[in-house]
Amino acid sequence: MKFIGKFILLLSLLLWAEGIKDEDSLWAHIENVEPKVDDAGKVQFLVQWSVYASPQNDTSFGDWYLLEDEKFTFVAQCARDSEFTDIVYSDTVQVNNVLFDGLHIDKQYYLRTLVLNMQNPVKSDVAYGGYFTRYARARENNRMEKEKEKYITLGIGGILIILGIGTLLLAIMKHKKLTT
Repeated sequence: MKFIGKFILLLSLLLWAEGIKDEDSLWAHIENVEPKVDDAGKVQFLVQWSVYASPQNDTSFGDWYLLEDEKFTFVAQCARDSEFTDIVYSDTVQVNNVLFDGLHIDKQYYLRTLVLNMQNPVKSDVAYGGYFTRYARARENNRMEKEKEKYITLGIGGILIILGIGTLLLAIMKHKKLTT
């Protein structure tokens, strides 16, 4: 087991020391998308991503490793179609997240991140989603049903406790009557 741990540590150091080579493939992987509605009633998407690299000779793309210390320039895009011909938001950033805001409720949007100015082959994830009022209403109804179930459970529990206390008091009174 110690040998495997040392081997993995050595391999990690080699990958870190060599950095990105010209023939390596890069992957801009969308890690997280958080939709919410702002105070003005518009949808916001907080999109977060990471960049991974894989040696070009790895045809299975099974050896992706996270690039943490490399600096990239990204273009983050939000579009109404999956081909990104109707782009509604585009921003160039040098960080691994962006906030798309001012979007409409009940619309589907497609999100992607591209790595700019790289000679390496790059693949990018595409995420899609939206904030739909029918889902928001369903979530609210589910929450209200759970609240109602909680109060019903508390009500039944309270009645059972009162009945239990009453039965206990009745038993105590009968016991006192029998002993006197």
